[in-house]
Amino acid sequence: MKAVVLAGGSDKRISILTGGMPKTMLRLAGKRLVDRIVESIIGIGIREIIVVLTPCRDCLWSPRPGVRLVLQDEEGVVSAAIRGLSEAGRGEILLAYGDIVAGREMYRGLLDTHASTGADVTLAAVPIGHALETYNRLLLGEDGVVADAGWSVAETSYVFGGAAVGDRDLLLEAFRNPGDKGVLRTLLGRGDVRAYVWRGLWHDVDTPWDLLAASMELLGSLRKSVISGSARISERASLEGPLLVDDDARIDHGAVVRGPAYLGRGVLVGVNSFVREFTDAEEHVIIGSHSEVKRTVLQPKAYIGSYAYVADSLIGEGASLSPYTVTVNSAPREIIPPRLRDVAAKLSGQAKMGAVVGRGMKIGFRAVLKPGEIAGFR
Repeated sequence: MKAVVLAGGSDKRISILTGGMPKTMLRLAGKRLVDRIVESIIGIGIREIIVVLTPCRDCLWSPRPGVRLVLQDEEGVVSAAIRGLSEAGRGEILLAYGDIVAGREMYRGLLDTHASTGADVTLAAVPIGHALETYNRLLLGEDGVVADAGWSVAETSYVFGGAAVGDRDLLLEAFRNPGDKGVLRTLLGRGDVRAYVWRGLWHDVDTPWDLLAASMELLGSLRKSVISGSARISERASLEGPLLVDDDARIDHGAVVRGPAYLGRGVLVGVNSFVREFTDAEEHVIIGSHSEVKRTVLQPKAYIGSYAYVADSLIGEGASLSPYTVTVNSAPREIIPPRLRDVAAKLSGQAKMGAVVGRGMKIGFRAVLKPGEIAGFR
């Protein structure tokens, strides 16, 4: 069996963080989203993988052995699927959407269910509580038979989970000729379509807040600390696990790092700073002295100035927050996106919402960012 991963495209709702790159190039806990998918697929025994990517000048991504990169000609999921499936050759194919953050066992369970039922196509299904109700819905009958699919389906508790396995020709024909019914309904009219219900870790990263929710849930699954031997940690720093600390990270004297948290390669935590739970600091992030960061995703090379307070926020690659910047994170419940609200409440006991600072943006001295603010140059 081969796999096709759809890794192109940059949703406008998250473009402030991507800067035009495919959103699958964003990082969580040291790995790009596309790499997480590829590793999961390799982990279930599939050795031939085609990754379909949008042409991108800044995408410095090299496929590993067994992974072949192809570029899609036109924008959109349908175009990407046609391109990837056309390259795959005949036989059974695992088709995976690259912006999904899910446990490896979702893909294993999908393949096992497909093999045991003998269906033509098997779809991953997740409870609506995991996703927004605007997703493609699935109406399931007995034995997991998919009775109906589409955005207009009512009286159902499930949505499409962004992965399918089945005959390549059947999948390709459905994407080439979706008609006015859509791809999933077209599949239903051409074969036996079943569903595998997954209730574990699952996030579809469409918005910055989806990325934050996925980061919190990933870090929340940590059970022990792994600290690189090349990390430089002051004897006067305090570490409280579980923590992932990557190569050449530096934690200066007086700093406190409280897990679950991730500090990427070459990260600097300055003197007397406080890095709190659910912080995801990617490679070469700098957190200045006397600053506090918590429940925040910082993409590579982000800079937090001294005496700053950054909470429940997303900071884009190369963004810079000047000293004394404050993100106000006490937000009315009704403005917090449902998925972030649910994950935050489950993991930390409270749902809060900070700001989004875009890729390469610069925030000026003593700036105050409001809850939910999408911040540009100041």
